[in-house]
Amino acid sequence: MDLTSQIAGSVPHPAFSGASLPEPLSLVSHVPFGHFAHRPASHPWIATNGSSIQFGDPARKAVLPAALEGVVAFESSLPSKDTRRAARDLLNPFQDNAVERIPALSRPRTLENGEVNGYIKCRFHGMRLRSPPRTLSTRTSNGARQASQGRLSLHRRGLGLACQPRLPTVAPHALAKPTPKSYAPTTFKPVLRTAAVDPPSLLEEHIQRLPHDFGQDLKLSPADWQFFVFYRNAWCSGRAILDATNCWLVNIIQMAPRSQAVLHAMLALAGTYVLDYLPDERVRQRSNAHYNAAVGLLTKDLREEAEQRPGGGESIVAAIALLNMLDVVSPERRRSKKEVPRWLEGAQVACKVLDVTDPGHRYWHVNNVQPSDARVANTVITSRAVVLALPMTRLNKASSDSTHFQWLLLQSTEENSRKIHGACGCAPRLLHRFALITHLAALIEEEPESIVLPVGADAVAEELNEFRQWSELNRESHSSVEALLRNCDLQLNPQGIVTNKASMTDLTAEAWRLAAIIYLHCRLSRLPRSHPDVVKQMTYLAACIRRMPTSGPLFTAQAPFFPVFLLGLLAVHPDHKLCAEGWFQSVIRTSCRSSVPPAYEALQRIRDWMKDEIVDDDVEIPESIALRSPWWETMVARVTEEEGILCLI
Repeated sequence: MDLTSQIAGSVPHPAFSGASLPEPLSLVSHVPFGHFAHRPASHPWIATNGSSIQFGDPARKAVLPAALEGVVAFESSLPSKDTRRAARDLLNPFQDNAVERIPALSRPRTLENGEVNGYIKCRFHGMRLRSPPRTLSTRTSNGARQASQGRLSLHRRGLGLACQPRLPTVAPHALAKPTPKSYAPTTFKPVLRTAAVDPPSLLEEHIQRLPHDFGQDLKLSPADWQFFVFYRNAWCSGRAILDATNCWLVNIIQMAPRSQAVLHAMLALAGTYVLDYLPDERVRQRSNAHYNAAVGLLTKDLREEAEQRPGGGESIVAAIALLNMLDVVSPERRRSKKEVPRWLEGAQVACKVLDVTDPGHRYWHVNNVQPSDARVANTVITSRAVVLALPMTRLNKASSDSTHFQWLLLQSTEENSRKIHGACGCAPRLLHRFALITHLAALIEEEPESIVLPVGADAVAEELNEFRQWSELNRESHSSVEALLRNCDLQLNPQGIVTNKASMTDLTAEAWRLAAIIYLHCRLSRLPRSHPDVVKQMTYLAACIRRMPTSGPLFTAQAPFFPVFLLGLLAVHPDHKLCAEGWFQSVIRTSCRSSVPPAYEALQRIRDWMKDEIVDDDVEIPESIALRSPWWETMVARVTEEEGILCLI
């Protein structure tokens, strides 16, 4: 009997053909996490409030190790006064490749029908170039022309830029040091064209678009306008399906008029993608020039004390995020495996800026802090890079300390901290829990005989068990993973894939929750991969992933890349392994620049040696965490030695 039949009593799910689900088990491991695994429900050290759990009995607080202060409270707090001091030693990690970032042209990527419908959404064919248009129009199926109104449409296979091999001819002086107001003499006339739009009945989901004339006040040259349009229409369309929190489109692009660093980083990013499909020496030079300009401006901004005031620094963090993305999607130009990756170092610098500029420095009470949408977006895209590097790196309580990411919890209300954000696909609070799990594991490694740390492990497990996320598409979260899968099965296409934004968003968020539980089981609780509780969560995770598309309008960077990697890494059931491999192979086939191909190659190499070196013991698991085998740390030591720090964003 397959998974769907067992949990829903329905007809077999066409996208699942694996082994049957294990007997129902509690999401919290039935093998005790520590000495207090069988404590009474109302433990004197733990106070529960809805789905959140916090340590709150002041009479017993003195027993807690000092290292747990500010960590096991789980809730948001005002920033430390120590973080208010302006950081004058912030170094720009991108300066080491700001000369010839792209040294030479590469062979163009092969496209099917000239379309890319993965992490970017566009079609390359017949581009005529002219200056930035005052109005844009699309041709309907009957040949009539209609003016665009506010946003461009995307058909089911993807629309965006339409391009041809003949690219802008730009004067040398314009390539050397581009500025937003430079108008390079050209021999071409650029125009943005959209391909024919399918009939409305086929437009099940539309990609969010800004008004067609947005950006004209930037006074860009024709060549730079094409880069800007590519970023706005093709790249941002592949970032998220949650329109309100697609921060690359909603927040960051609106910083371009007031931040030259953001603008140049944006244009450099677009130019890097365009070169993949339309290699041209002039575009290469222009993209490099924009990158160099962005790096130089960022160095200057990092020295400005005015940018480090509470509530400030938004454009600095946004510029770093864009430059980070350039490093993430350009594995061929990353640092060596023995060095700290540029994308990670950049995110760490951005974290320091977020600490210094925390609006909480202005308040006496945490409940009074109201962060802006741009601030929330910056905390998510910054912490995502740092937090998701932790699972595959050695334990270090200084780097994993979850108090470093307290601004993820500072979302005006606890409910908002559980709202799914398009920049990461899950709630900021859940992202924070990955750091918390890692930090508790580091503390247990340092204090193996502690009788208090296992209580923290239990508390995190209980919270994840009941953790409910919501979005603007579905404010009422599902009561369980089984309920979610049953609901999704009512709206599947013939291939067994969900067909609407709400289902895709809910499945993605649930995949992240399951990944957090699996990570807790394996690293913090030190359960083997073959343990029934781990296998159960893996089965649920595979069921969620199988229902998700890997291309098309519903597939974006919001997809659960890290959970899929975790599934492939820890799979002991062949069907789970095939599920992860199928996802990776399908995503790579979209022929789009991303961090997925190198991660998949690393995953295959890791699995080759894990099958011999990481053996799941059949012996009885000790009650104490400290007495169990820290097999995750053995794995991570080998991974970091051979692969360096993996990029899983």
